[in-house]
Amino acid sequence: MIEISTDIPRKIQDGLGDSAIAMDDIFSEIEVTNREDYIASGAILLKTKQMAKLISSEFSVQKSLADKAHKTICGAEKSFLTPLIKTEERVKSLMSSWKEFQDEEDLHNESLTSSVPVIEGIETREKWSCQVLEPLKIPREYLVVDEKRLNELARRTKGSVDIDGVRFNSTTTIVVRSKNE
Repeated sequence: MIEISTDIPRKIQDGLGDSAIAMDDIFSEIEVTNREDYIASGAILLKTKQMAKLISSEFSVQKSLADKAHKTICGAEKSFLTPLIKTEERVKSLMSSWKEFQDEEDLHNESLTSSVPVIEGIETREKWSCQVLEPLKIPREYLVVDEKRLNELARRTKGSVDIDGVRFNSTTTIVVRSKNE
């Protein structure tokens, strides 16, 4: 049995946690309007990154044990569920095939009622799907823009490519790296 503590780690109880929670209140009114504000804000970002890393490291042992326990439990569960899932899939496939065959027979024999028995708790549903035969003949309203591919093109070319109907945009983000990253 894996023992997992749900207690808050000592360093976090001893003030680190309170300091982290207070950061949002302390700096909620911060403004960056000049060079000095920008430099001061950078120092705040570095401090928050350092505190976040320390807090994460304090919880890492508990998270690791919880992850190991979760994987162990899921593995045990899967070993019992897998044969049931396989059996269910096999039986459903056999029943569906027989029902489709029987429905065709009933239609061919012009039967007014289905010869497939109704079983309480078991339903049948028709699932419709498409099969694309000629992609170039598909009407435009059924086509989807590949935004992932366009975003990748924007990153690679820095928006220097012209594509009809598309405008590439750039935004600036701030990235904080700790000293040992």
